[in-house]
Amino acid sequence: MNYSLVISPDLKIDAEEFSSIWNQDPATRSIAQAESDALRPEKCIGLDPELINQGIIYLAGMASTIALDVVKDLIKNQIEKILSRRSSPDITPSFEIIVDKPVIVVRTATKQL
Repeated sequence: MNYSLVISPDLKIDAEEFSSIWNQDPATRSIAQAESDALRPEKCIGLDPELINQGIIYLAGMASTIALDVVKDLIKNQIEKILSRRSSPDITPSFEIIVDKPVIVVRTATKQL
């Protein structure tokens, strides 16, 4: 199974950066290969243009037996790794991962009042 992953521009992680980090880690690379893609309008139908500003990441070759929760945890860990390299842990933005098969969206978490 293949998934398309989009990361909110608020997190300032582009597709190339995420793909590189994902593919360098043997644990995530063994699950799927991440490929970043230049934005092509035909691949972006139905997605918020602002959301895909940073590019789209394709997680290709994922076995159908891999639980989606495992994939979400791996994505979360890789994003946390990228964010922690940039700032101190107390100011790392919170984010959420939303799945709408075959698209996975990472966006900054909305604050609840």
